[in-house]
Amino acid sequence: SVVAALSELAGVDEDIEVFLDRDAFTLDYDPTLVSLEEMYATIRELGYEPRLSAREDTESAIAEAGAAAPEPVAAALAKAKTEGKLVFLDFYAEWCLACKVLEENTLLDSAVANTLEKLVSLKVDTDLYTLASLYYNIVGMPTLLVLDSDGTEIYRSVGLVSPPELNQVLNDLLSSHR
Repeated sequence: SVVAALSELAGVDEDIEVFLDRDAFTLDYDPTLVSLEEMYATIRELGYEPRLSAREDTESAIAEAGAAAPEPVAAALAKAKTEGKLVFLDFYAEWCLACKVLEENTLLDSAVANTLEKLVSLKVDTDLYTLASLYYNIVGMPTLLVLDSDGTEIYRSVGLVSPPELNQVLNDLLSSHR
């Protein structure tokens, strides 16, 4: 089952809750093999509510906004520019089990937390800030980004990363940023 597979992820704490009723997923289908109505009926039988992706609407909103980073990232970039710092973005979702594991095992590690204090840090909920997620091409979670104060991406990590590995990368970026 999906729950059993999720619970076997390395480092998953028993206290982390999984909310399958809030999961979202995307399906690509071959219309020559199944009709849209048949696919929707099957999705409903599985207990989910089918709906069309908002991706196209969001992509047009990005195009209309131009090259400017969307909120809440724009505010973090403005703060970083003022303070001469790098920006650390943690793209996550409440329903993402791997995001919770990363938070608990890596981001709350004392060495990583101390290093993160030297950056402008921002958690970006991909369900609330879809525009920011699409703007930064977030395709899997958790995704960690480090941007310079001009908004240029200088580091990307998708999935789990160990505390020593992330701390080393962050310290290397901070050293080269000075």
